[in-house]
Amino acid sequence: MHKVISPSPVRRLLISGFESDTDADRARDARYARNLAWYKAHLDALHAHRGEYVCIAGEELFHARTAREAIALAQSAHREDDGRFIVYVPQHRSRYIHAVDRGMAHFH
Repeated sequence: MHKVISPSPVRRLLISGFESDTDADRARDARYARNLAWYKAHLDALHAHRGEYVCIAGEELFHARTAREAIALAQSAHREDDGRFIVYVPQHRSRYIHAVDRGMAHFH
């Protein structure tokens, strides 16, 4: 199971240093949303790429041993797509334990 978090507002803030709402930002966010939708629809394809980095650009999957290589492949095929993102696919399937801290009672 792969957990997908949509970091669009945070991603925009980290990249630009401030939140902006220009036409270019909206277009990039739209490309990112299309890539994310494609990724969610094709999660089964990730199993073949365990232990690799996967970059999604132009609604297409690019994989390589390193993040830099995966991004380079995606950029060469879809240079105009600035809504791309990268994910590392763990070598082994892992289970997640979700815990909630409800506070501990302290006894003296």
